[in-house]
Amino acid sequence: MVKRIRHNGRTAFIVNLTRLEKRKERERENLKSKKMEALTTMASGLKEEFSRYFDTIAKSTNELSAIANPENMRLMERLKEIKDSLERAWSTNYILERISKMGDHKPGIIPLDLKKVVNEAVSLTIPKWKDEAERSGRKINLKTFLRSVSPIVGDPEEIREVMINMIMNAAEAMPEGGDIYLTTEENAGLAHIYIQDSGVGISDQIKDRIFDPFFTASGNAGIGLGLSLSYAIVKSHGGEIEVSSQKNQGTIFNIKFPIASQRQTPTTRSMRRKIKDARILIIEGDDIIRELLSQLLMSKGCRVTTADSGLEGLSLLEKKKFELIIADTETSGIDERILVKKIKRVDRKLPLALITERGTGLRHKRIQRSAVELIIMKPIDMNNLVKQVSEVLTNRQ
Repeated sequence: MVKRIRHNGRTAFIVNLTRLEKRKERERENLKSKKMEALTTMASGLKEEFSRYFDTIAKSTNELSAIANPENMRLMERLKEIKDSLERAWSTNYILERISKMGDHKPGIIPLDLKKVVNEAVSLTIPKWKDEAERSGRKINLKTFLRSVSPIVGDPEEIREVMINMIMNAAEAMPEGGDIYLTTEENAGLAHIYIQDSGVGISDQIKDRIFDPFFTASGNAGIGLGLSLSYAIVKSHGGEIEVSSQKNQGTIFNIKFPIASQRQTPTTRSMRRKIKDARILIIEGDDIIRELLSQLLMSKGCRVTTADSGLEGLSLLEKKKFELIIADTETSGIDERILVKKIKRVDRKLPLALITERGTGLRHKRIQRSAVELIIMKPIDMNNLVKQVSEVLTNRQ
């Protein structure tokens, strides 16, 4: 921008220079925000549309399986294909539901060890990409360089899911095999996770589209949706994902999270005050787990009531008031979906924590994630459980 002026009796010019990089960066951020808004709207609409049909398909398939002749191998194979496809469809719908909630999603303020979460994600993904690579004759090496970083705050399950998606995406990007490097470090008040692969890379033409839903250069729609969910989770935690790549030279994703400050992170003492005198109902069929949970929470000052079946738990819920329900999805006596519905029918604001097997989450249980305040994975991390329960009770207050 140039303006001609008079200065000390002479003609002069004021020149205002603006760096285009900053303006382009603002434009990119605005575009990302608009894409995120469109993504959550689209995910919400698709989720509702798909949910109408899944129960009908599942019910019909189960009825056909019950009356089908087991000796009719062709029919049994087709029924298995339908069930497998329906399971994948439920998984996709689960991701759509998660994305649709991200617009208003506020992750918990539980301090978490990023190095530990990354290690857990690596352990969970090794069987998946290693077996697939061996079947296709590929060799993939995964190497970690994980430095300890200051705690960040958020939901460890969601951050773990981001890392699982990113690792699987890196493996998918190497059709001829190669190396994956995972690095964590801390710099300038940020915790960084670097995921580097030696795969096919990403061209400049599509780099800005890789987090769009269902977009993928490999033709695998599941991967594209996984990256969309990862982006939404990272943004909800106040983080960023940067991409550096060249065609046929590999890709580096840099995930950045803000370090937890003293103001953000409640002290353990204050968190335990939230849990004192809390009335908690534990519905757990396993005697050992039920006793461990009960003793742990009572040692923190909770008033714990236990039930060894879903029906007994619902009976207690009708007689007493509770501030939190902890229920195992494998507990006998009642279907877990019915259990969730009946609990929310009694008090829709009553927090519910579900205990489930690691790796299954809720996608195979067909329970809406929005109906549950906390997911507790087996084997249960007893050290972290008190923090998680305290956070749920704090949010309720």
